[in-house]
Amino acid sequence: MLLFVNLFFKEVAMPRPLPRFLSLRIIPSIAVIVLIFGAGAHAGVARIWAVDDGEKITAQDTANPLATSSANAVWNGTTVSLFGGKNEIVAFQLQIQADHQGASAVNVSVSALVNGATTIGNSGASEADPYDYRNKCIELFTEHYLNFPRRSENGWYWASAAKPSDYYLGWVPDCLIPFSAPAGKGGAPFSIVADRNQAV
Repeated sequence: MLLFVNLFFKEVAMPRPLPRFLSLRIIPSIAVIVLIFGAGAHAGVARIWAVDDGEKITAQDTANPLATSSANAVWNGTTVSLFGGKNEIVAFQLQIQADHQGASAVNVSVSALVNGATTIGNSGASEADPYDYRNKCIELFTEHYLNFPRRSENGWYWASAAKPSDYYLGWVPDCLIPFSAPAGKGGAPFSIVADRNQAV
């Protein structure tokens, strides 16, 4: 199963007049628009949605309200919108939710970012060396999850009132693994357990 993400960007003019602290350096911003195709068109996939790179969505949270909420900072139900200054790195998480059967051989491909004559290269890895990412400005990762069956015991160093939310029990996203890692070791293609999320 291959999910295709079509990307394009445009330069966005900064507002005038500029605040005084920005007056010495004008930084054009870039809007990245992401169109996601086939959200429910593939066997094993119940839903695809997106969230910004600062959120931690657990693997078992298949009913997260951000999937459909207007409070989602980057996702409007069909499109991801990102904004950044020149030379800034921007990111988002694609949440792929498996149905009751689970999904296998899942892969994600993205287009290059194109705006007229300007192109930002896509995430295709070199056939000769899959770890050679020179001139490849869009990178894909899978999120690895760690299982927290219970929280740490209360100790002298923190009060019980400061205990974390129960939301962060279970399978919690942790590190990012490059798509070029071996399949089965976090790379693509990958499988998704039934009724679980896998973020990319």
